[in-house]
Amino acid sequence: MTRRDGNETVKLDMLKLAFLAGGLMAVAAIAAAWLLMSPARTVALAAKVERARASLAAKSLRIAGSEVAYLEGGAGEVLLLLHGSSGEKDNWNRVARHLTPHLRVIALDLPGFGGSHRPAKTAYGLWDQIAHIRAFAAALGLQRFHLGGHSFGGRLAAMYAARFPGQVRSLWVVAPGGGLGSCGPVW
Repeated sequence: MTRRDGNETVKLDMLKLAFLAGGLMAVAAIAAAWLLMSPARTVALAAKVERARASLAAKSLRIAGSEVAYLEGGAGEVLLLLHGSSGEKDNWNRVARHLTPHLRVIALDLPGFGGSHRPAKTAYGLWDQIAHIRAFAAALGLQRFHLGGHSFGGRLAAMYAARFPGQVRSLWVVAPGGGLGSCGPVW
């Protein structure tokens, strides 16, 4: 058995503390470097975590030869969500976690956005996007559904509801706006 006086014990405790602090700083430095060196991986990881919390699964299907990405989760009446012009399907993850216990939530990546393909010979105007949304709904067998959108997606949702009122049970628009030119007459 070794006996230490008070000064040696304090020195040993300080040394342990210094090693612990150095280790924590090293872990923090590695984490910071990983975040700075790989922001795309960090964003992808965050989206994956948020999807899991929202009970959403990433899916895709082919429409007119193009891959269309979307998220889906929950059960019940369908709520189809449309993102804004600088967004993508994962923009809905945080709100979707409050919706999936009550609804079947589908968050679409509009053609040319997020995980959906952007074919060179496809038109992307407002009415073209409406046609893409209608084809997507048909491909999933959606006949009547709730429709929501944010920004550009809100504008598309309102236009879709005005053009196809028999398909839309309710409309939820959040800060509607954005766009690719004039929408012209709705009828």
